[in-house]
Amino acid sequence: MQMDRIAEKMFEAYASASKSRYLFMRNMKTKHSRWSTNAVDFFGLPGEYMDDAYHTFLEHIHPEDKEQFQAEWPEYTPVCRTVMIWSIVPEVKTEAM
Repeated sequence: MQMDRIAEKMFEAYASASKSRYLFMRNMKTKHSRWSTNAVDFFGLPGEYMDDAYHTFLEHIHPEDKEQFQAEWPEYTPVCRTVMIWSIVPEVKTEAM
C-alpha cells in the first residue's frame, strides 16, 4: 500500500510520540489504512495495514459504544481529503461503587 510520503512521515512522528494514543491513517479514496503498532496491540487488530478496516475495527468496539462510534465515524466519509490521520484515546469505563 502506498500512502502520501509526507503523511507517512507525519504518522510515524505522531505514533512514536505517544504510547497512550492509538493512531490510524486512512486514504479516503482507496480505504487503505495504517494503524500504530500500539493500536494493533491494544485492540487486537490483524495488522498494521488494512483494507476497509471499518468493519474490522467495529468488531473491537464495546457493544455499549457501537452506536456512538457509528454516528461519529460513518462508514462512508465524504471524500474531502485524500489522507486523514486520527487519534483514538480510549475511555476506561469503571463500575459505579
